[in-house]
Amino acid sequence: MRIRLSRLKSGMIIKDNIYSRTGTFLIGAGTVATPDIISLLTKHLIEYVNVEYDLLAHGQSQTSTITPEQKKIFKEKFCIAEETVSKNLKKMVSNDKDIDVNELLESLNEVVTKADNTVNLCVLLSKMKENASGLYTHSVNVALWGQILAGWMGYREDMIEKVAITGILHDIGILKFTQNELDDFSFHKELEMGAFSKHSMYGYELVKNKDLDQSIKQAVLTHHEHADGSGFPLGVDNKSLNPIQRVIEIADVYDTLLMREPGFKRMSPFEVLIHLNEVEGNKYDPSALLIFTSRLAQTFIQCRVRLNNGQEGKIVLFNKYSILRPLIQVGSGFVDLALRKDLNIVELLD
Repeated sequence: MRIRLSRLKSGMIIKDNIYSRTGTFLIGAGTVATPDIISLLTKHLIEYVNVEYDLLAHGQSQTSTITPEQKKIFKEKFCIAEETVSKNLKKMVSNDKDIDVNELLESLNEVVTKADNTVNLCVLLSKMKENASGLYTHSVNVALWGQILAGWMGYREDMIEKVAITGILHDIGILKFTQNELDDFSFHKELEMGAFSKHSMYGYELVKNKDLDQSIKQAVLTHHEHADGSGFPLGVDNKSLNPIQRVIEIADVYDTLLMREPGFKRMSPFEVLIHLNEVEGNKYDPSALLIFTSRLAQTFIQCRVRLNNGQEGKIVLFNKYSILRPLIQVGSGFVDLALRKDLNIVELLD
């Protein structure tokens, strides 16, 4: 995969020979990146490199292997990303400043890197969301989920970066509400047409004159539009929505439905995916929803879960014809959720 040099990290494998702008050989194919090598490439003004290992589109055969120390470091990097997003969004609203795109992308990349792979990243984000809410947490999450889905869909690196920036900016319009309006605010309410639906227009007003790609501005405006035309604020359908919007909408809704907010039932990742597919399936780009559902569900293989009858077990097998109803090992026995329609996964366990 072709990535910017700023995203090259120690341990990544450089795929091709690299030459300077004058044709001098610098690095051979198969070289493992180190700080010295990254410094050498920076010195020679190399902007992009091809790497073998892609954190955003890595194969899903592996299982989650998260240590307590890794979880701790991941949370620390996530908090730094939150602070970076908070600082940039507040400046953008109060001082009419442009955001620092490179700073934001670097802070997100640090979070991704600490997860080691996409499987761990998906599990960590889903588990952390059970007890986290707020604009800046949500913005970081949507940016990361958007990157993950864009990678699964085969988007180019520059498009993945645009998705990340859109994820950070998509709800910036919320900062234009008064405190009285925010007293009754929730992200669940924000998904529907109503008092808070004007945040999409507020957000567009904030970004329309900034030094950002037009596709990002369009996606900020339309992130609550639906493929079937039932969304807001314009009521346009999939033919009028760009590829960034199609990814961000799913990332936004998935992250919101995982939230714990007063007055709303907290859902497990599997409950959210079932809801998106069986209740709201017509709202989303079918290709993006299919890829998100199938790839995300499989990242939870071997995860411990709790069922709605109180039983605890481990996901051991996915049925390709019923991906959201896997086989669960409970003690020495097994529960096939594809056959037990009365049971479902209500919680991921540590």
